[in-house]
Amino acid sequence: FPVTIIQDVEWAIGRTGTVNPTGIIDPVVIDDATISRVTLHNIGIIEEFKLGLGDKIEIERAGGVIPKFIKIVEHAVHGIKITAQHAEKAVGTKVLREGPRLVVANKEDVNTTKALEHFVKTMEIKGLGPANIQKMNLESPLDIYKTKDWSILGAVGDKISDEVEKSKNKPYETVLAALGIPGVGKSVAKLIVQKISKFEQLRDIQYVEIKGIGPATVESIINWLEDNEYWVEKLPVKLEQNLTVDDILQTKKKVCITGKMDMTREQLAEILEKQGFVVSGTVTKDC
Repeated sequence: FPVTIIQDVEWAIGRTGTVNPTGIIDPVVIDDATISRVTLHNIGIIEEFKLGLGDKIEIERAGGVIPKFIKIVEHAVHGIKITAQHAEKAVGTKVLREGPRLVVANKEDVNTTKALEHFVKTMEIKGLGPANIQKMNLESPLDIYKTKDWSILGAVGDKISDEVEKSKNKPYETVLAALGIPGVGKSVAKLIVQKISKFEQLRDIQYVEIKGIGPATVESIINWLEDNEYWVEKLPVKLEQNLTVDDILQTKKKVCITGKMDMTREQLAEILEKQGFVVSGTVTKDC
């Protein structure tokens, strides 16, 4: 792996209030691309490795797309350690530790309204417009699913409560499009779930070729996950797609046929085998 030196760290406030570090490094060439910035992940990783300015580090360009820190090669003798205090100074506001991440202490420093409105609109939670979002003091999609006294909104409250419950069963591709990942709308979300059917595996997009999704979108997704993955996994919605036969045909994998269906196993096996699949009637570690 290429070796370089950390010269500085830039801190940026994400859409949900997380404070994210990017390392400024001595330029190195990886796969014919000159790399001068790498993700340092979060304050937890920085503290674990005792990262400091001047440190010699090993980096990689994950999946040929995302430059990131891997490990320390050598600490600088008189290096300045990277701390939460440096993050506060950089963003100009107080920060707090939340798990392995830093977040701004004052949520007023972050405008999450547009992201929340996008989530509500895409999930088709009818009745929950900007005015009602404000009345209910909702700041993130997680807030929607917490126990709420929707009757505060009057007659429309019961309807919104029902819509919130219905949204828990919306397909994963709809949820993925609703999360507000830059570059991931409904059409892109549909392409993704045909190849990567679980949110917990979304980082694999660095290594999976998906026609119609380029390096810029992949980088956008990975960067967004650094900021948002932890809260998405807490949402009580579908974070996994139930694959159809058409989806399976596009994955080009070994398949196992079990259970009841609208056609005989022999008929389905014949369809799959014509597509080049190896079909089994027994569940094994390979299917």
